[in-house]
Amino acid sequence: MASPVASTSTGRGLWSAALSTPAQLRTPRALFAPAAAQVRHSHVGSAPLYVPPGTSLTILPTPPRPNPTRPVPDALKKAQTIVVEGPLGKCIVPLHECVRLRWESGAQEQTKGKGKAASAAQTEQPSAASPVKSGKENASGEPQKLTVSVLDPQQKTQRSKWGLTRALLNNALEGVQEGHSLILRFVGVGYRGAVEDEPFAAEVDLGDGNMGKPKRLNLRLGYSHPVVIPIPQGITATMPQPTRIVLKGTDKEKIGLFASQIRAWRKPEPYKGKGIFVGEETIKLRTAKKK
Repeated sequence: MASPVASTSTGRGLWSAALSTPAQLRTPRALFAPAAAQVRHSHVGSAPLYVPPGTSLTILPTPPRPNPTRPVPDALKKAQTIVVEGPLGKCIVPLHECVRLRWESGAQEQTKGKGKAASAAQTEQPSAASPVKSGKENASGEPQKLTVSVLDPQQKTQRSKWGLTRALLNNALEGVQEGHSLILRFVGVGYRGAVEDEPFAAEVDLGDGNMGKPKRLNLRLGYSHPVVIPIPQGITATMPQPTRIVLKGTDKEKIGLFASQIRAWRKPEPYKGKGIFVGEETIKLRTAKKK
């Protein structure tokens, strides 16, 4: 067992060696600095959003419910709801209590939110449920500028919600204007599918006042039985080819979730390269071990 004197001298030697290391080879102090002194290169939350004419934002005082059959998650109990409506439909985005939305149209600004820090910056704040339609308020017909901010940018939790809210709003604005799409590819012998009507379902509203039966996917994926997957409401699925599915909708999150459910039936495997590939997904092939 080493003596205490030897261990102490060893520690001093390491400390002196660290001090003698050139500055360019040392670990940067920014990694161990407090949050206020760290350098951040991500500015997603501070980037402005542009709301095109014909799109409206409505802030409701109630929290959103992603799943109506379950209680509201703890992270959303104090949040509000942003309803983004456009030509293709509407999307719902949660608005956390520390996040602020502000219109910037010339010299006139409106602040949305609640809190002590935002009260000084608010000028004639409307009610939380009042709709703000950019197409009607903007007489020039040009997109309105919308900025996202938080109460305290130095707090890590608020910074994370800052960028998240801005990204979700950007996806919602793009979804109600242009829509989102995702392509799934079937790679494998005999892998194919088709879109068909639910045989025993009643007619429902498919959008734009059109009545019809809900759709489902009938997939052949190498099992002894066909795989039948109902298509969720708000998503349109088409198959231009038997081995290709095109999903379209206004909610990017819902499209990605449905695509992951389809992919789970045949995940890509690395030895033969078979499976269901989502978007531009690829997989690196491996060589099987031979005895």
